[in-house]
Amino acid sequence: MAVTRKKSEKKACSSCNRNLVITQNYYSINGTDPAFADNLYPVCKDCCKKLVNDELAGHKTFLKILMVLNRPFIQEIFEECNFDRGLYLTTITNRMKKVSGEFLDSEDLFNGKVMSINEDTIESLTPEELRDCQLFWGVGNYTEDDYLFLMAMYEKYLNTYDVDSPTMESNIAQICQLDLDIKKKRAAGIDTTKETKLQLEVMRSAGIAPSQEKANKTNEQQSFGMWVRIWENEQPVPEPLPMFADVDGIRKAIREDFLYPMLKSLDMENPNESEYLDYQEQYGISKEDLLGIEGDE
Repeated sequence: MAVTRKKSEKKACSSCNRNLVITQNYYSINGTDPAFADNLYPVCKDCCKKLVNDELAGHKTFLKILMVLNRPFIQEIFEECNFDRGLYLTTITNRMKKVSGEFLDSEDLFNGKVMSINEDTIESLTPEELRDCQLFWGVGNYTEDDYLFLMAMYEKYLNTYDVDSPTMESNIAQICQLDLDIKKKRAAGIDTTKETKLQLEVMRSAGIAPSQEKANKTNEQQSFGMWVRIWENEQPVPEPLPMFADVDGIRKAIREDFLYPMLKSLDMENPNESEYLDYQEQYGISKEDLLGIEGDE
């Protein structure tokens, strides 16, 4: 059943909090989604365009919005929109009466191909590899050389660090993109303070900032003696029990518990037989007690 709305009906954007007219400012969802009772994407069109045009996370956000809207990605229409993600969202929404399909019907996204590029072999990109790069890095103002640089840097980071989560992959991708931005701006004589600061923040988030790496290497190179000193300063050993605090008492315990029984087992002479007999009388147990044999009454 189609949802009918008044032209003046409004809805608050979950991003900018503006109260906007629904019919002009929100994307409708293809089909029905229980998560969205009004069948509208909760972020307004203006905010969506800003999000999908973000230099770092724009392309991934674009795909996420397409997935929620349940709209297909069609390469031909994307090219007609001059690779403008915001314009594509509006165009594909308006054309759904003529263009059928859902997000999972996006053949250009789910073609089962895997990009096989590494820093030692890449010299040029095939059309398929170029398309994969566009999907991964976004279109933006990237040239083929830019994609080659990004993939080479990404591969270096993968070979150097343990990238084992989507969050880490996203951080590494952002670092590579900032590397490229810094390289371009420095070549053009433009100040890169903002990009360098942002890159360092992303590196800290990923745990691979230069200061963090230096600290890790310093820790790895610590000698055992230095580690003992650190442990004693940070986690000192508690004071010993009174029975172990007396060095002479420890020596006596070693003699009585280990040395004297060993001498007896080897039939060797015990120079302190009386000390051993006193210890046996105090702590020892007779064969009768051990075997549970009662003595004669």
